[in-house]
Amino acid sequence: MSCTSTPAPSRRWFTMGTGDGFDRRIGERCDVEGLEVAWITRHPGDAGGLLRRRAAHLVEQSARIVDVSITGAAVVAPASTHLHRGATALIRVDGREAVVRIERCTPTLRPKVMRYGVQFCSIDAELRERLTRLVDEGRRTRIAHDATF
Repeated sequence: MSCTSTPAPSRRWFTMGTGDGFDRRIGERCDVEGLEVAWITRHPGDAGGLLRRRAAHLVEQSARIVDVSITGAAVVAPASTHLHRGATALIRVDGREAVVRIERCTPTLRPKVMRYGVQFCSIDAELRERLTRLVDEGRRTRIAHDATF
């Protein structure tokens, strides 16, 4: 896949609603070999007193997608007290972006690392195609593996 640049992320993804809480993940999940992504989250400002007030800011960190389906993914990323069920984040892969809503936050065996179950809210067409190919490859691999037993 070629690496192309896209405009800066839209601010609209910060204000998306939390939904009704129903798990809407459709389709089968496919394990992937730790697809490296940029995990961009919004951290609230710090009131810190009248003269030291800090505005909300974006934090970009390295993360991995460890499983994916047509409607969502599991992302292993640094833990943050600012991330919770219903919060939104941005995933960037090779300049392509997806806005996601966090549905689950599960601790891992590694300290300060969480597994976030996310639902795709908005996704770049090329990134959707790439993730769909991963799901298809995983399906073919599973079918071939099952056929050998």
